Amino acid sequence: MTGLDPRVEAMKMAIDMIGVENPHIYYPGCGDDLSFEGLGRITYVDIARYAGNKAIIQANATTYKVEDEVDIVAMFDLGDKGKEKVLTNLTLSAGGLVLWRSYNASVPELTGPSMTFESLTGVFVADKNGTIYENTNLEQFFEFTPLNQISPNILEKLTKYFHERGQDLPSEAAEAWAKVRDTCNFRHVPQYVRGELWRTFAFQPQT
Repeated sequence: MTGLDPRVEAMKMAIDMIGVENPHIYYPGCGDDLSFEGLGRITYVDIARYAGNKAIIQANATTYKVEDEVDIVAMFDLGDKGKEKVLTNLTLSAGGLVLWRSYNASVPELTGPSMTFESLTGVFVADKNGTIYENTNLEQFFEFTPLNQISPNILEKLTKYFHERGQDLPSEAAEAWAKVRDTCNFRHVPQYVRGELWRTFAFQPQT
C-alpha cells in the first residue's frame, strides 16, 4: 500500500460518484475513527465515546435514528451484523450509497432488502498502487477459492478442524467456508478468489 488511507480514498471516490457538494456522511459504529473530517457533514455514532470525544454521538448504532437525510452510509466498522437495522433508522437520499468495508478479504452477506447483489454498484479495491473502482464482473468477488487451490497449511487446518468434530472436510468450498467463517482460527483466512485485504463494496439501494 501507499501512504494513503484506503478508507478515505474510497470515501472520496464515493463522494465524486454521487456528485453531492458537502454530503451528509453517516458513520455508525465508528469507534474512535474520525478520518472523514473535512469530506462533508459527518455524523459519528458509537456506543462508546472514546476519551470524551464530543464529535462522536454516544448511542447504539443499530437503534440510533438519524434525523437528516443521509447521502453516504459508511459501514466501515459496524461489520455485517445489524446493517439492516441501521438502514431502517435513516432516510437515504436519492442516489445515495451504502459502503461496506471488508476487514480480512471477506465479503458482505447479501441479505435484506437494501444490500442485495442487484443494488451492488461496484467495489473499491486498494493495493500497493492505490485505490481503483471496479463495476464490472462483480460476481468474481463472491467466488470461493476452490479447496484444491488453497495453501497446504490452510487445507491441513481445515481438515483438522472438521476431523476434530467427527466430520469429513466438505468437498465444496462454499460449504466448508460457511461452517468456519466466523470461527477465530479462520476469520482472517482469505476465502475468496478475489481476496484483497482492503475492499469497500458500494451499494445503491432503491429509494
